[in-house]
Amino acid sequence: MTPAAAILAAAQHPPGVGGLIALCLLALILVLFLLDRLGLWMQRRGWITYRKQKRPSRGSSGGGGGAMAGLLTEFQKIVEPQIEHRIQVMEERNESIGQRLSRGDDIVKPKKDADVESQQ
Repeated sequence: MTPAAAILAAAQHPPGVGGLIALCLLALILVLFLLDRLGLWMQRRGWITYRKQKRPSRGSSGGGGGAMAGLLTEFQKIVEPQIEHRIQVMEERNESIGQRLSRGDDIVKPKKDADVESQQ
């Protein structure tokens, strides 16, 4: 037997080891899934803070958008410097709403001018 053939023969697993490895991986995935579910259950009960919860979307005009939204906001500040004050006011308002939500206060959305005029 050549040395290369001997190395290949030694590197091969005995029969049945592949199935055992697949079974172990499947068991590991199952255990991780169950631990995740346990963590979410404990978070719902208020015992731990496990994951950040996704905020409900506020439509197309809501914040968010990730890195591209931040890039576009910075671009808008360069092109229109007068808009920066409005952006700061909107960020402060969002922080204020977030703080009130975390305290559990009721939040009433302010009515828009068009809504107020149509009601009069």
